[in-house]
Amino acid sequence: MKLYLQPSAGYYDVRGLGLADGADAASRWAAFTAGITRYLVPAGTTVLLNTACTMQGSADVEIIGEGTIDCSGGGNLVIKGTHTTLPALSADHSAGSRTVTFAAAHGLAAGDVIALWSTVDRSAGMSRDYYREGWRGRVASVDSSTQITVYGTIKPAMTAANWSGAKVAGGRVRIEGVTFVPNSSTTPPVQVHRRNGVRIDEINIPVG
Repeated sequence: MKLYLQPSAGYYDVRGLGLADGADAASRWAAFTAGITRYLVPAGTTVLLNTACTMQGSADVEIIGEGTIDCSGGGNLVIKGTHTTLPALSADHSAGSRTVTFAAAHGLAAGDVIALWSTVDRSAGMSRDYYREGWRGRVASVDSSTQITVYGTIKPAMTAANWSGAKVAGGRVRIEGVTFVPNSSTTPPVQVHRRNGVRIDEINIPVG
């Protein structure tokens, strides 16, 4: 695992990189940190200004230390895994099912993590359109090219016409000991998507 020791005061955006705009800065960040999966944030402040710094892939990511990542200028960290869309379900599945049958070859293997979800708005509650029923878990065995058995049971009933799925390939994320200064909008300083296991411990986000 590589270790990148970040300067105590760095600027990863237009000012620090001498670039024309935030989009160029994001591209430079991605190239600069390629292959790095462990970040040490020492005492001091690192400033992310007006763009998202995205780390995408399936490797584990650690961001640890005692320093501050300042996102007050509008930037933020986005940590993403990858996903592969699964074929449609071949038939309706009753609640409590352990097997999932697809309409075409799924390409899964035992141990893979999958997510299944309803495409119907408010299916998991009436408060928000995006509250939808879903399930996430691991493949226990591959029964055929179109059928799998999962660990545990899938609680909701699934209708073939209204459910979709994907294989999720994202490693674990650990964020510990770091202070994040959020920006003034509703954008959180850190976003984690499509990851299998997230640990956030002893971080500080000052408000007010």
